[in-house]
Amino acid sequence: MSKVEDTFLITLIAGIPATILEMIIHWTLFLTKITSQNPSLFHARLLTNRINVSTSEVILGIIGNLVAGGAFALLIILFLKYTGVDYALLKGTLIGLINAMIQFYILTRLFTPDPTPIIPSSITIWAVYIVYSGWGTLVAYIATRYCRIKVADS
Repeated sequence: MSKVEDTFLITLIAGIPATILEMIIHWTLFLTKITSQNPSLFHARLLTNRINVSTSEVILGIIGNLVAGGAFALLIILFLKYTGVDYALLKGTLIGLINAMIQFYILTRLFTPDPTPIIPSSITIWAVYIVYSGWGTLVAYIATRYCRIKVADS
């Protein structure tokens, strides 16, 4: 059986399972009260600009988390296409860290008038950095193991 070469399909094959696993880990940490927020709630709060969100808004946050995971998975695939697949896991980890940084450095500032309520505890921030690093590593692993990434000519 030949490996998938289409960039969009590689993104789906690598990004969706990794994002679902990321969401399961974050929801587990949140429901066990280890963390004070998770990316799905974060997306719902940004969408509504409110701290207290309804169940339907949390579902929209989950969809937003899946879409964002797919978008960043695409960035990983494109990064691998243009820089090569050597050190793919390290490159995926780097994009995962950048994903986490964008959430706290840029997206939290969209919460108006004061972004302070949406910025979680330090343990939650650590969890996001660690889980998103693992997410990026997993996306790169799935993409390089089960798909064929054609590296762009230099």
